[in-house]
Amino acid sequence: FLATADSFFDGVTFALDGTECGIAKPSDPLEEDAWYSYKAGYHTVKYELCTHVSSGRIRWAFGGFPGGSLHDITLTRVGGLLSVIPPGERGVADKGYIGLPPEQFYVPLKPKKYQISGQEVKAYELEERIYNRVVSAIQIDVERANGRLKRFKVLWRCRQRNRYSHVIVFEVLANIVNIWNEVLPICRNIHPLLQECETTRPTRSLLEAAP
Repeated sequence: FLATADSFFDGVTFALDGTECGIAKPSDPLEEDAWYSYKAGYHTVKYELCTHVSSGRIRWAFGGFPGGSLHDITLTRVGGLLSVIPPGERGVADKGYIGLPPEQFYVPLKPKKYQISGQEVKAYELEERIYNRVVSAIQIDVERANGRLKRFKVLWRCRQRNRYSHVIVFEVLANIVNIWNEVLPICRNIHPLLQECETTRPTRSLLEAAP
């Protein structure tokens, strides 16, 4: 993604996303509840990744926490990422991160609620719909990096490995994925919206509060 000088996406250098890796069911009932992810439907360990939007290189990896105990945005707030983002750099993330500082992140908007003929209808304005599509088109980079990580089956359902040391394996594989990206870069087709569509930042994206 190459932003033009007059684009409000100028300075976007990374994409943020959370990822969960399946693990064996803990034998302790209390731990079982903490590690169970209702989003995934099984027991998981959770991480967050930031990848460079052009190369797909992993620039930040943090986590190793029980998948059922933390929301994505909470992991970002407690993990220290917000304090190490270089001045002038910005990131994109999905709707799970609504509430992060808008001067540091572009996050898709949720639809607005309208009352039409006595019925509640959710919809976007055209400007907001285009903005969401552009953010999603950039954010796909981190999902591609996640896809490469998850090709390593050792991250999934390993019953003979202590789940608390799972993070060591994850960090090693993150470095292997970075080497992989150097040897075989992630193929990326620029979304037409990033090339041809004049996009403005909706005012609501600067004011959106955390759910």
